[in-house]
Amino acid sequence: EEQLGFYVECRAAFSNLDSILSYLVQCVCSLAVDTLNIVKGNHNKKTSSFVRGCIAYCYITVPSIRCTFTRLDMYLLTGQVALLNTSLVQCDSLYMESLTLLGEVPGLLTGTDGRQYSTERRLVSWVSRYVSSLLYLPDNPAQQPLHIFRELFKATEEYKHWSNSGHLRVRCILLSYLLAVGQPAFNFSIQNVESNDRLYGQNKKYLGQLDELLETLIEKIVANIDAIANLAQESVNEAELKRLGSVIMEGLDITQNRPYKTTSQSSYSL
Repeated sequence: EEQLGFYVECRAAFSNLDSILSYLVQCVCSLAVDTLNIVKGNHNKKTSSFVRGCIAYCYITVPSIRCTFTRLDMYLLTGQVALLNTSLVQCDSLYMESLTLLGEVPGLLTGTDGRQYSTERRLVSWVSRYVSSLLYLPDNPAQQPLHIFRELFKATEEYKHWSNSGHLRVRCILLSYLLAVGQPAFNFSIQNVESNDRLYGQNKKYLGQLDELLETLIEKIVANIDAIANLAQESVNEAELKRLGSVIMEGLDITQNRPYKTTSQSSYSL
């Protein structure tokens, strides 16, 4: 608690320095994880309250950071720490808040050498890290199933700076998430967190909504399938092309062959 108090004083003293603020957020996240390790993953009332205070500190601090990418990274980091500490309401809020920033990400940034560089690969990487942890966050019972994913899907579709190949990469990442979240049981779990595989089981209504999202995403991928040819002409390694093709084919197979499918069957050709 004294250490957290020190970080509060530091924030007040260096409120206009992005590098200091992001470092403070990382320090406070480390403090929360250290607390989790001390209690061996099982919080008592006092440590749970302290960790929520740490996460609240980060939630308040991140908006003061001017760099959009740094804010995205710090929101994601804090959300992951909240998830580890089973502070699911805070995690939900942090993940949703980060999505409001996607539209602010510029297509180009000026480097220290004065040249402009595309931000696309960095944003694609962020989306990949985002869904990797989103997989284990259970749905809020007050919202429709996969409500955060729906907002992510909407935000990535509305983003204006994608190239065709970059948009394809992001859509395949989202497709991978949908294929993973529909599994009867996840390969990994977070202590004391009941993820969607346990929350829903193989509930047919839930899987039906999942199918609808899968079909919508597959339609968008197939409609812009020329992007695959563009990727082949770029300096993209063969392993990535095979991985993207495998994900797309698996999505096509599932959307057309699930026995409980509630949406109309579609016929695609590649």
